[in-house]
Amino acid sequence: MSIFGSSEERRVSAAGVLALGLSGAAMATEGYFTHAWGTRAKGMGGAALAYPLDSMSGAMNPSLITHFGRRFDGGLAIFMPSRWFDASVPGSGMFPLAPGKFESDKGAFLVPHFSFNWDLKDKKSSFALLVYGNGGMNTDYSEPIFGASEAGVNLEQMFISPTIATHVGPTTSVGLGLIYCIQKFEAKGLANFAPMSSNPGSLTNNGNDTSTGIGFKLGAHHHFSDKFAVGVNYAPKINMSKFDKYSGLFAGQGDFDIPESFAVGFAYTPSEKEAYALDVRQVRYSGVKSVSNKFASPGPLGADNGPGFGWRDMTVIKLGYENKMDDLWTWRVGASYGRQPIEGSEVFFNILAPGVQEWEFTGGFTRKVGKGELSFAAMYSPAKRVTGINPMAPTQNLTLNMRQWEFELGYSIKF
Repeated sequence: MSIFGSSEERRVSAAGVLALGLSGAAMATEGYFTHAWGTRAKGMGGAALAYPLDSMSGAMNPSLITHFGRRFDGGLAIFMPSRWFDASVPGSGMFPLAPGKFESDKGAFLVPHFSFNWDLKDKKSSFALLVYGNGGMNTDYSEPIFGASEAGVNLEQMFISPTIATHVGPTTSVGLGLIYCIQKFEAKGLANFAPMSSNPGSLTNNGNDTSTGIGFKLGAHHHFSDKFAVGVNYAPKINMSKFDKYSGLFAGQGDFDIPESFAVGFAYTPSEKEAYALDVRQVRYSGVKSVSNKFASPGPLGADNGPGFGWRDMTVIKLGYENKMDDLWTWRVGASYGRQPIEGSEVFFNILAPGVQEWEFTGGFTRKVGKGELSFAAMYSPAKRVTGINPMAPTQNLTLNMRQWEFELGYSIKF
């Protein structure tokens, strides 16, 4: 749902938050979602639904903020993806691409987050304010990939989430996070798709446009025993205001909603020093037409039944391990896997959004420093490729490729 009526008002509302330093990012491991929010959770492969790590855990499971009292957590990630595609020598066809290897230029992005957490007077409830960026999507080709000008897209997302949680029993907590989302988007180099568009003037090279919406996330956490806990969350689709400048590109006249997601997690703590975590999450890209519509959809670009990126739903499994070595050091490792969302038949349009990652491996640590704690996390997602034909020149093969690194530094302190 829209908070402000006109595009100009939305731009003004977004400017202050975007100035916080969100500079965009290429596709993350879960399609265009990051694998976790918070430095500690990232070190454990994103497995944090049932295991409270810090107040940023409320971004994944709002009920977990009851565990932290008065606290600040903040951090900054540098995300470094390599994405490229290979095109074979074309034969005949309506729209063959130049053969060769083409790599997206921009390769490093800064993504911040922070949260403040407070206990309320009843001593059973907590409130937190969380601000965090998403993985988003970005490609920036210096070549005229589609025969016009330099091509690419940039999607940036920022979430502001006031969150409240309470204990409803000695071992059970529930939480609700309201979410105000701001998106910024730009596309360039798509002028040759104008004959396919319902609104060619709102297709490409129109600069940045913004979109806003309000949603929520529900969470619950329950200890079955001192050693075993479960956590769940649910976030319905967020209906975003439309990208008016790109109503001739995205299906639904510029619609680009945040997809529904839900997850369940388990934590096992055999001792005070060790913890094992397992999360399973699904992202329902199928509920967003601009993301899920096939390229071969019958309508023109921008129409409800127009072409999209053809992404399927993703189910992601995450594993994490933590070891508290002593009073100063805590170490973490993790891994996750989710079948990438792009079928071979959809590679053509996904040159702009090659979110093909499946595996990721993580590690990290926390070190007490004075009255606070310094945390670090690293992520590596090995190269993945998806090959298919160019539907507008069926004798040409296209192969999407990506690999990723991420490093994040965080700081926490109680107040």
